[in-house]
Amino acid sequence: MARQSGVPCDTIYRHRKLIKQGGIESLKRQEMPNRHHKNRTDRAIEEVVIEFSLANPYMGQSKVSRLLKSERNVDIHDSGVRNIWLRESTNTTVLRLAKLAETRQH
Repeated sequence: MARQSGVPCDTIYRHRKLIKQGGIESLKRQEMPNRHHKNRTDRAIEEVVIEFSLANPYMGQSKVSRLLKSERNVDIHDSGVRNIWLRESTNTTVLRLAKLAETRQH
Protein backbone atom coordinates (compact mmCIF):
# COMPACT_ATOMS: atom_id res chain seq x y z
CA MET A 1 0.00 0.00 0.00
CA ALA A 2 2.84 2.41 0.83
CA ARG A 3 4.59 1.72 -2.45
CA GLN A 4 1.42 2.27 -4.45
CA SER A 5 0.63 5.59 -2.83
CA GLY A 6 4.23 6.81 -2.58
CA VAL A 7 3.84 7.57 1.13
CA PRO A 8 6.19 6.21 3.81
CA CYS A 9 4.86 3.31 5.90
CA ASP A 10 5.22 5.19 9.18
CA THR A 11 2.97 7.97 7.82
CA ILE A 12 0.29 5.44 6.90
CA TYR A 13 0.45 3.81 10.34
CA ARG A 14 0.39 7.20 12.08
CA HIS A 15 -2.67 8.24 10.06
CA ARG A 16 -4.44 4.95 10.80
CA LYS A 17 -3.78 5.44 14.51
CA LEU A 18 -5.13 9.01 14.40
CA ILE A 19 -8.29 7.85 12.59
CA LYS A 20 -8.86 5.15 15.22
CA GLN A 21 -8.39 7.62 18.06
CA GLY A 22 -10.32 10.64 16.82
CA GLY A 23 -11.95 9.85 13.52
CA ILE A 24 -11.30 11.51 10.19
CA GLU A 25 -11.37 14.97 11.82
CA SER A 26 -8.13 14.19 13.65
CA LEU A 27 -6.25 14.20 10.34
CA LYS A 28 -6.94 17.90 9.86
CA ARG A 29 -4.11 20.26 10.63
CA GLN A 30 -4.27 21.46 14.21
CA GLU A 31 -3.81 25.22 14.41
CA MET A 32 -2.05 26.75 17.40
CA PRO A 33 -3.52 30.27 17.58
CA ASN A 34 -1.46 31.58 20.50
CA ARG A 35 1.99 30.45 19.42
CA HIS A 36 4.68 33.00 20.08
CA HIS A 37 7.89 32.18 18.21
CA LYS A 38 11.09 32.59 20.22
CA ASN A 39 12.53 35.15 17.76
CA ARG A 40 9.36 37.20 17.65
CA THR A 41 9.18 40.62 19.30
CA ASP A 42 8.25 40.56 22.97
CA ARG A 43 4.52 40.95 23.66
CA ALA A 44 5.07 43.99 25.88
CA ILE A 45 6.93 45.76 23.06
CA GLU A 46 4.21 44.77 20.58
CA GLU A 47 1.58 46.34 22.83
CA VAL A 48 3.60 49.57 23.10
CA VAL A 49 4.01 49.70 19.30
CA ILE A 50 0.29 49.15 18.71
CA GLU A 51 -0.69 51.71 21.35
CA PHE A 52 1.73 54.30 19.93
CA SER A 53 0.67 53.56 16.35
CA LEU A 54 -3.01 54.00 17.17
CA ALA A 55 -2.25 57.26 18.97
CA ASN A 56 -0.33 58.44 15.88
CA PRO A 57 -1.98 56.67 12.92
CA TYR A 58 -0.49 58.93 10.24
CA MET A 59 3.13 58.10 11.07
CA GLY A 60 5.09 55.62 9.01
CA GLN A 61 7.11 52.69 10.31
CA SER A 62 10.41 54.61 10.32
CA LYS A 63 9.06 57.51 12.31
CA VAL A 64 7.27 55.22 14.77
CA SER A 65 10.48 53.27 15.30
CA ARG A 66 12.56 56.41 15.74
CA LEU A 67 10.12 58.04 18.19
CA LEU A 68 9.73 54.86 20.23
CA LYS A 69 13.52 54.77 20.63
CA SER A 70 13.75 58.40 21.71
CA GLU A 71 10.55 58.85 23.76
CA ARG A 72 9.90 55.45 25.30
CA ASN A 73 13.34 53.82 25.11
CA VAL A 74 11.95 50.90 23.07
CA ASP A 75 14.55 49.56 20.67
CA ILE A 76 12.74 48.21 17.61
CA HIS A 77 13.68 48.32 13.94
CA ASP A 78 11.44 49.76 11.22
CA SER A 79 10.77 46.29 9.84
CA GLY A 80 9.83 45.08 13.32
CA VAL A 81 7.16 47.78 13.49
CA ARG A 82 5.97 46.73 10.04
CA ASN A 83 5.78 43.05 11.05
CA ILE A 84 3.73 43.92 14.13
CA TRP A 85 1.39 46.02 12.00
CA LEU A 86 0.95 43.13 9.57
CA ARG A 87 0.14 40.66 12.36
CA GLU A 88 -2.37 43.08 13.88
CA SER A 89 -3.86 44.08 10.49
CA THR A 90 -2.91 47.73 11.00
CA ASN A 91 -0.39 48.05 8.19
CA THR A 92 -2.05 51.04 6.49
CA THR A 93 -3.20 54.38 7.81
CA VAL A 94 -6.80 53.54 6.94
CA LEU A 95 -6.62 50.28 8.90
CA ARG A 96 -5.06 52.03 11.90
CA LEU A 97 -7.79 54.68 11.84
CA ALA A 98 -10.47 51.98 11.61
CA LYS A 99 -8.99 50.08 14.55
CA LEU A 100 -8.74 53.32 16.52
CA ALA A 101 -12.42 54.06 15.85
CA GLU A 102 -13.29 50.49 16.84
CA THR A 103 -11.41 50.74 20.14
CA ARG A 104 -13.07 54.08 20.95
CA GLN A 105 -16.54 52.56 20.48
CA HIS A 106 -15.89 49.81 23.02
